Amino acid sequence: MKKQLSNIQRGKTFDLGGTEFIVLKHDAVTSDDPGHTFVEATKDIFDAAFDEDNNNDWRTSSLRSKLGEWLDSLCDRVDGLAEAVTSFTRDLTTDDGLHDYGTCEDTVSLLTADEYREHRDLHPTPGRWRWLLTPDGTEASSGTSFVRRVSADGSLSGGSAYGGSYGVRPALYLKSDLLVSVDGEDEQDEAQTPEQKEMALYEKALEAFGERSQILMAIEEMSELARALLKYVRYKDWGQGTKEDVLKAIAEERADVSIMLNQLEVIFGDNSEEECAKLEHLAELLGWA
Repeated sequence: MKKQLSNIQRGKTFDLGGTEFIVLKHDAVTSDDPGHTFVEATKDIFDAAFDEDNNNDWRTSSLRSKLGEWLDSLCDRVDGLAEAVTSFTRDLTTDDGLHDYGTCEDTVSLLTADEYREHRDLHPTPGRWRWLLTPDGTEASSGTSFVRRVSADGSLSGGSAYGGSYGVRPALYLKSDLLVSVDGEDEQDEAQTPEQKEMALYEKALEAFGERSQILMAIEEMSELARALLKYVRYKDWGQGTKEDVLKAIAEERADVSIMLNQLEVIFGDNSEEECAKLEHLAELLGWA
């Protein structure tokens, strides 16, 4: 089953090109911006040295280059991923608080030690060691060789940058309107409620036709309903047409608009709070409040 990232809750997983990712957090969505979602692979995709020259500066590390190659390969396998990948700023503050390395921009990265702490609840004991990108220090303190890592028990420790036996879990920042595969839900179709199956149908339509196409279709269907309603007014005012034909056209166009409104919910998210606010306003106007 396909879902937009914006509709996948924090802590839930999804598949991209055979790699399972977990949603760490969503940015706020506005009418002008679909928002972005911070995700991380749930398992190590390979083992590697942080840097083959034993330097803990992420900007020049050999692992950063290898992750770029991995992302290129993933984008080749997943439709629309290249357009959804967004660069994001990485804070290279050392574990002892130095800012010598500043920041950098990545399209694929690792978690910092602070990000690991922030999302610790989503990281069960890994059972093996893996890299973070936070350096222990710089030449001004503990040297340029040690990098923070997650130990097998989930605690934080340090390791030499040239160590090649530590796992790598890529972190990405993706546009939240990206359609991704939600593992295991296809097998659960028979257990879904009619409402869930209906929503799955809308999601498949978006996957097949694309967001832009369905937004334009919604506009078209709403204009056709407007024309049908104008015909009803002309029938009431001047007797044009037959009642059955006019009412049949309205029913058909209302059904089309209802379907497209549900697809807009898949694209833009739930709108129930705004609907409740509008209903409360209507009640006030009618003196029912």
